[in-house]
Amino acid sequence: MDDSEEYIVNLILDNLYLIDEECYSASGIKKEVFIKSGGRADIVLTLKNIVYIIEVKRGVLTTNVADQLIRYINTFNVDISKEIIGILVGKKPPDCNELIAYLKASGHCIKPLYIDHHIPLEYNICNYIGCRRINRTNALKCRWCGEPLMKIW
Repeated sequence: MDDSEEYIVNLILDNLYLIDEECYSASGIKKEVFIKSGGRADIVLTLKNIVYIIEVKRGVLTTNVADQLIRYINTFNVDISKEIIGILVGKKPPDCNELIAYLKASGHCIKPLYIDHHIPLEYNICNYIGCRRINRTNALKCRWCGEPLMKIW
């Protein structure tokens, strides 16, 4: 199994619904976007009224990682009429409540998505024609459409 940041970024780009259903309507999808504060955001998605700034880490999410994303959001040059939503992708920390409280205290809309929970690195693809979305390997039903993923004997 590949767990490099590049693999995770490409997995997200191939399956934008993992971030949010509305991301399918993104008019702009960019990788490695330079941010004035220094550094590069892994993914920037531009929708009609929203910009998603996505930072991917293959390790455990920490407040230091959150600070990096907060810095990007604070300096991102975007149309004032658009809402900016930050997404942190990485492994779930032992005390996720501390991270969530830190993100809320930032005053920005930032959502953590955890590898192997929200973003499955090993997955099964739903066979239902109208779905074809990825699910964790141990899932019995598709989390998106509810169809069975494997037979239960």
